[in-house]
Amino acid sequence: MQGSTPSGQFVFEPPAAEPVPSVLYDEHLKRMSKSRMSPFAGYVMPLWYSSIAAEHQAVREAAGLFDCTHMGVLEFSGGGAAEFLNAVTTNDVQKLAVGRAQYSYLLDAAGNILDDIIVYRLAETLYMVVVNAANEPKVKAYLTELLAGRAVIEVEPQRTGFHPSEPCILRDMRDTASGSDCRVDVALQGPASIDVLTKLAGDESVADKLMNLRGFAFFEQDLSGIDCLICRTGYTGSKVGFELFVHPDRAARLWSLILEAGEPLGCLLYTSDAADEEDSVDL
Repeated sequence: MQGSTPSGQFVFEPPAAEPVPSVLYDEHLKRMSKSRMSPFAGYVMPLWYSSIAAEHQAVREAAGLFDCTHMGVLEFSGGGAAEFLNAVTTNDVQKLAVGRAQYSYLLDAAGNILDDIIVYRLAETLYMVVVNAANEPKVKAYLTELLAGRAVIEVEPQRTGFHPSEPCILRDMRDTASGSDCRVDVALQGPASIDVLTKLAGDESVADKLMNLRGFAFFEQDLSGIDCLICRTGYTGSKVGFELFVHPDRAARLWSLILEAGEPLGCLLYTSDAADEEDSVDL
């Protein structure tokens, strides 16, 4: 059941479904017991690896690697993409330069927060939006209904659907059937993350790029033959940390390479429960 009420509230009841394994599920099972895997936001994820305290300390003093492949990654393309995103989010998307991102909220027509998101401008008319896994089904349904002209976009006077002056195409970037440039999120947070990524890049100049990368900025980089978007974003509160957007089919390989390069530097696997213990948000 889904749809807008006359007041503009978007109502969504997701169909009952069993949690599904994350993209990195098999990698987790190589390193931990299946009994320590648990449902989380519709996915089967690890509860912990070592301990919350140890994982927290690793992010503060070395590095922590954790599975964010359950996060929703949506693409908006076309001349109307910015216009559409401006109609549904709280920040001005058109002020974003290519290579920059912004934190924002996604609202329905009644002003209810559907999710807090990060919007990345990949190119002139190309945007990537990362949404929380628990809210992704509702967010996708709402945006799809808007583009199809069925959900309420404005209450007074009541207006249904949003029709940008130019085309706006919505794509699920985690769906490997949608193209070769799909993306999922793997996060590497902590001061040693620069050394780990520089080692994988095989180019010392990358260290300077990483150290000088501003918050909410990103660039594309080859890491041991794997194409990645390296973004200076994350929710651990670490002063140094990155989110790596990689094709789902290459995520397991990248995961293993990061662990191999990071182990001598104290890099630990990091879980959602540890993230919940962090004392600040890196915005």
